[in-house]
Amino acid sequence: MKICIRCNISKEDTSFRKNRNACRRCNTELSTIRRRKNPEKYNIIRRAYCKQNSEQITNTNKKSYYKNRTARLATVSKRAKLKRQEINVYDREYARKNPDKRTAIYAKRRAAKLNRIPDWLTKSDWIEIKWAYKIARQLTKETGIEHEVDHIIPLKGKNISGLHCPQNLQILTAKENNIKKNKFPYIKG
Repeated sequence: MKICIRCNISKEDTSFRKNRNACRRCNTELSTIRRRKNPEKYNIIRRAYCKQNSEQITNTNKKSYYKNRTARLATVSKRAKLKRQEINVYDREYARKNPDKRTAIYAKRRAAKLNRIPDWLTKSDWIEIKWAYKIARQLTKETGIEHEVDHIIPLKGKNISGLHCPQNLQILTAKENNIKKNKFPYIKG
């Protein structure tokens, strides 16, 4: 004899499914509620059941967790590795197709780490910044000479430090940018 946890009636073991604490009739009623797509009633019944049997549910969940822990962790880590590989493939492909966007993102991150991004930048300012990197990339393609976006007043200057904003950006060739380094004002000679 076993007591059904839903209707609290003592019944024979044959009226229960294997490893179930609710009798067949109670399980059938619950499944018909689900089948009829009456989630409000199902949720009310489910909440009442969980409230009455919270300790038993917790113990069952703990037992199940510890019993299958290593298998679950192996599955999770395997999925995470696969997902990470997919993300890496996507990132490499994106970087190959959009080098100007990746460079703009990197410059923004570097400026943020140095606290050189002003609060007053608007959406149109960010679009201008992205355009500067796009134009530099197009100039590189058209001329064959490497062009870079440079900060007129360097972000990490000795005497003065600039901001990462459209007014502080200019497009130079890579050679000119390397000669300029972190100097302001830059004087040729």
